[in-house]
Amino acid sequence: MIKLILRKFRMTDIENIMKSFVNDKILKNINLPKEAKEITKSYEMKWLKNTTKNYKSKKPEEYNLAIIINGNFVGGIGLHKINYSNNNAEVGYWIAESYWGKGYATNALKKFLKEVIRKFKLVRLTAYVNDYNKGSQRVLEKNGFKFECTRKKSVRRGNKYINDKQYALIK
Repeated sequence: MIKLILRKFRMTDIENIMKSFVNDKILKNINLPKEAKEITKSYEMKWLKNTTKNYKSKKPEEYNLAIIINGNFVGGIGLHKINYSNNNAEVGYWIAESYWGKGYATNALKKFLKEVIRKFKLVRLTAYVNDYNKGSQRVLEKNGFKFECTRKKSVRRGNKYINDKQYALIK
């Protein structure tokens, strides 16, 4: 039986992040404007420090959790651009490449939504996914997100621009 838990990131997660997140296949799907070779341990430590600092805030700017499957660190999921006056936020997630296609992102998002919708009193969640990323689009759809629009040339990748799709979940 698969045991999936979401937990707060810890500073000790740095090695797992460097091993599983710093991967060009993952980075191109989350639109981080860097390639894996540009991401240093100190860059990720700064992100981890900010993430753990946000846990102490009553109104964090972001809220990120680690995805753990059967005791193994396999990814991350989070809220970004939390807007407290309009009760909305962006949601994003990533799964280590060796865990793709197994339903973990779908299940992690389902569990995450139950927690954050209540915790942050959200009425709207938005997610953006590159138009070629059919797997992530299915993850969103399976969790009740509805396609809203295609944003033309919204993401720059090197010298070319790609489209992404905007999805929303309305509560």
